[in-house]
Formats: sequence, C-alpha cells, structure tokens
Amino acid sequence: MLLVSAIMAGMLMGYMSIDKLNILILTMEGNDIEKAQAARILPIINQSHNVLVSLLLVNAGALEALPIWLNRIVPESTAILFSVTFVLMFGEILPSAIFTGKNQLAIAAAVAPLCHFVMAIMCPIAWPICKVLDVLIGESNDITQYKRKELKALIRLQQSSSQINPILPSTKSLTTSSTSSPTSSISPGACTSLQKEEVNILHGALDMSKKSVIDIATPFEDVFMLDGDALLNFELMVDILACGYSRIPVFLNHRPNIIGLLLVKRLIVIDSDAERPIKNLTLRKPLVVSPDYSCYAMLNQFQIGKGQFALITQQAAYVEACWKANFTIDPSYVTIQGVITIENILEELLQEEIQDETDIIAQCIGQDYPKIRRQKLRESGMRRAAKVFKALATRVRRRLRLRTQSRPSPSTPLLILWTTKMFTGIIEEMGTCVELVEKNDMVMWDGSVSSGVVLVVEATLAFEGAYIGCSIAINGTCLTVTEIDETTHRLSFGVAPESLRKTNLKSLKSGDKVNVERAMGAHDRNSGHFVQGHVDGTGDIIDMTREGDSLWIKIKVDKNLMEFIIPKGFIAIDGTSLTVCEVNQAAGWFNVMLITHTQNSIILPTKKVGDAVNIEGDVMGKYAAKSTGALVTRLEVLEKSQTKSLLAAGIVGGAIGACLAFVVAQK
Repeated sequence: MLLVSAIMAGMLMGYMSIDKLNILILTMEGNDIEKAQAARILPIINQSHNVLVSLLLVNAGALEALPIWLNRIVPESTAILFSVTFVLMFGEILPSAIFTGKNQLAIAAAVAPLCHFVMAIMCPIAWPICKVLDVLIGESNDITQYKRKELKALIRLQQSSSQINPILPSTKSLTTSSTSSPTSSISPGACTSLQKEEVNILHGALDMSKKSVIDIATPFEDVFMLDGDALLNFELMVDILACGYSRIPVFLNHRPNIIGLLLVKRLIVIDSDAERPIKNLTLRKPLVVSPDYSCYAMLNQFQIGKGQFALITQQAAYVEACWKANFTIDPSYVTIQGVITIENILEELLQEEIQDETDIIAQCIGQDYPKIRRQKLRESGMRRAAKVFKALATRVRRRLRLRTQSRPSPSTPLLILWTTKMFTGIIEEMGTCVELVEKNDMVMWDGSVSSGVVLVVEATLAFEGAYIGCSIAINGTCLTVTEIDETTHRLSFGVAPESLRKTNLKSLKSGDKVNVERAMGAHDRNSGHFVQGHVDGTGDIIDMTREGDSLWIKIKVDKNLMEFIIPKGFIAIDGTSLTVCEVNQAAGWFNVMLITHTQNSIILPTKKVGDAVNIEGDVMGKYAAKSTGALVTRLEVLEKSQTKSLLAAGIVGGAIGACLAFVVAQK
C-alpha cells in the first residue's frame, strides 16, 4: 500500500508539473528520443482533470487503507505514528522529488501505460467528477500564451549567463561592443544558449511589429538629393560617390517634386565630359507609402523586388497619380516626412547600425551634433572619392572611346553596317505580353491625332539598358521602344499595320510568353546568324514529334517563302536562329530539330499543331537569290534575243539559197 501510494503521488506530481507548451516544443524540435517521449506524454496531459482525479482516488485509497491494516498488527498509536512518518517520507517527499527531477520526462514516458491503466479502472468514478470540474473550473490543458514582453524576458533568460546584463533595459545599448569587435562571431553549434547577437535580433523582430515606417525613417530634411537640372560633370560625380548612397532621389524645382531615383551603379558607363542633365538619365520611380505603414509590410515590398527605397507621405496616392500623369507635385499640398530603405529595416531587426566600407566611425563616435557628423563624413568621403574617381573616370572614358571607335563610319563595310542594326537569333529571355491594345491618342508628326496599336511586354534582361527609340525583337519582329515603365519593368512598342499583317503579333493575348532579344552591337559575338527582325511571313505548325530528348517540328509555309529555305541553311522562327533539316518544296514544308537547352529557352515548344509562327529567311540567301535572279533574267533576255537573231538569219539564208537555186534551175 505504501508503494502504491508512493507511485501515485509521484505520478501525480510529475504529470501535473509538466508544461504542455514544453511538450509541444519537444514534439516539433526535440531529438528522436525526446519526440518519442513527448508523444507518449502528450495524450495524458491533455486529460489533466482525469489524471488528477484518478491518481488522487487511488492514492487516497492506499493512504486510508494503510493505518487500518497497521492497526491490526500494532497498537493504534504506533500505527498512526508509523503510517504518518513513512507516508510523509516515502509516500510523498521522496516520490515527488524523483518524479520531478532531471529525469522527469523519461520517467513520465515510462509510466505512461500505468497511468492509462489507472485512468481506465477508475473511469466509472473519475469521469463524472472530471466533467463536473470541467464545467465549474474549465479545462486546464490550454497552452501557455506569453505576452510580447514576457517573450522578450524569456529570450533574455536563454542568453548565455556570461553575457546577461539585466541592468540594461534595451538591447540597442549592446551595439557598441558587437560592432567594435568583429572577432566575436558566433561559431555554429558551439553552444545551446543564445548569444547576444541572437537575442538582439529576436528582440528587434518582436519590437518591429509595433512600429510603423515613420518610427525608423530618415527625416526628409536629412536626405541627400540631386537637382534634375544639374549637369553630371566630374565634380558632381565625385560628390555623388562621396555621399556613399546607392540610390539618390532626384527633384525638379523644389525638393518635394521628386521625379525618380538615380541608381549610382549606372554612372559607371556615363562619360562625365558629356555633362548630361540628371533628369535625362534613366531614373526609377520609388515606392510611396503612408507614415502608418507597417515595417513588416514594407519589408515584404522590398523582398518582392519593388525597390529598396520608399518615400513616406500622407499624400501617397496623389504623388503616384502625379507621376502617372506626368504632372508636377505641388509642394503646398504634399509633405514628404522622410524616406525608408531596406537598410533601415535591417538595422531595426539587428538592433545595430550597419557600417559599410564607406562609413567613417572613428572620427564621429561621441558626436552629439548630426550636422557636424555629416560634415566630417562628407569631407572624408570627398577626399576618398576624388582619389578613386580619377582612376575610375579614366577607365570609363577609355571604354567610351572604344565604343565610339566601334561605331560604323561611311567607309565601313556593308557587313559591319548590318551587324549594328541586326539580331543574332539567340533568344536572351522569354518575356510576358501584358497587353496588345489599340490607342486613339497617337500623335502624328504634324500634330494630328490618330489610332494605333501598342504592345506592352514585361521583361527583365532586355529592360536593363533599354532606352526610348532602341530596337528589340519580339518573336523575331524588330520593334521600337516607345515607353519605359521603371516601376514594373514594362516596355511599350508601337506596332505598325504591316507588322500586324505579316506576323503573329496580332494574336498575342495578356499573359502569353514571347521571345525577346536586344539588337546586336558591332563589337558583339554572333552565335546565331544575321537576323534583321523583318518577318517575311508566317507558317503553320503541322507536326511535333519527339526523338529521344530532341523535338522535331514541321512547319508549312507559302511557296514564295520556300525559295529562301534550303536544307542545312539558316532560318529564324519567332526570332530563334535554327538550322533547317529537311525541305519538301513540292509539299511546301520544312522541319527543324530542337535540343533540350533550346526547348527550355524559347516559346516554340510551348505551341501546338496549328499555331502560327513568324518566319524570316536567311538575309544572305535573300540577297543571293535577288542577285542571281537578276543574272538569270539577263541571261534569259540574251538567250531570247540570240534565238530571234539566229532564226532571222536562218530565214534570210534560206531565202537567198532558194533564190540561187531558182536562178540556176532557169539557166
């Protein structure tokens, strides 16, 4: 009876002291042994009232039976003293200590079958009592829910004891030592307790959910900006490099009228001697958010590639509407409160300043005046940037001279002139058709307004370096860029009626994939063949057959196109440079074979039998056919003229012979 009482008391203390949250954590993140133990314990602690009542009933029965049994063999006073002493020591204290000790989880898992057995035999009595307790008190197996401050305290308690400093209420006070000691890095798997840096990040993540972007933004008056009318000369470029920023807002007339962001990395290919106005450079539109915008929502916007710089203003919708309509932002209506970058977000998460190689710390530590600090940074940056930029500018000028020298002159051979305005047929990327729409506000050269078709394509690689007026091949059709959307990476092209008649562009729908290739420069290597982007017509796919990992595609075209197609010759299908395999002139078809790399790089394999494809014959073959055609025509004319002369000579000769014969016969 004493043993039964001890086991019941130990099990009761052990199971009631186990935290359900800890068991759930072990089932998810424990090792294999801990997961197995937690899985055996979890069903028991989910029935806390049942466990409590069942174990108490058995324990109480054993305790009540022990004095009665002892009273039969020893005097009553001795039985009471004996039962109280032994039950207290061996039936309560010792079992409770063992069941709640360091092996609590292992013991609880081991005696789990016994606990289930006890609950089963006591069910008729325990179950009604449990239901009454559930109604009166409520179920007691809920998971412990920590408040945000409690979580921060719990995380701090998990920090390495040698690093805990309970006097410091803010983790930002720990930044000096962590930033000044780069050697204090954390070794992976070195210890199980949390390091100071980990605690800072966790605290920062918990605190940031309560903050909006205005709480961590840079005030607008402290933002380094550029005037759009300023000329990009050597001095201004040095000033830009000295500021140490990768993205700089550009304004016109007044600071709130921001027209875009200048990406400093793009200045590497710009010649400062040209002194171009800043507003004429490629500028990207920044994000615009309201001051109460969540920091986590801002981080999500940065993560999906919508930029890493945002303006903060209450009039966000008005600013975006002005940009879309190309209107000037009214400074009397718009107040820009600050800017936020991804660095601000990361610093808030890390609870530390991020110092890069352009930041100067030693001269500014302990500085209480931001203006003096910025002045010192600027002076130091100007000296460093001037030294670096001298070498950099020389290299840029050399590249620009080489590029200028590579431009064709009037005496440049025809082949080089072709390559500066042609394509290779090597598709650079597959873009997405956004829309093919007819617009009624197209302005003609004389100022009149007419209708026309505009194709909008979203691209990534072709977007880099694109400018208004440049040529890009879409499905093998050479089109001119008429508009660039910096925010969405969308390019707009004007499509002439002749292009719509000759190509398959007229059948494009929103979401369709298109082949995209930028025009080839004179200095570029041609890995395909000379493709003009001047589509000769369309063909229809009549068969698609697999052979191993290759794909045969048979295409039927008109007879006027078949004369430019020869076996093993070049052909451009939707702008893709391919080699013709077989040609059937009588039936009017040819076929090509695609390897796996080509299949995954172009849109042709995604089409089906019956779809139309753009066809452009080999330009060399077309010029050769034209030249030989003219020669054949001349030969035919010459042959006909010679035949007529010979016939006339024969007739005249025959007539003369007949006359001579008649004269001789008369004599």
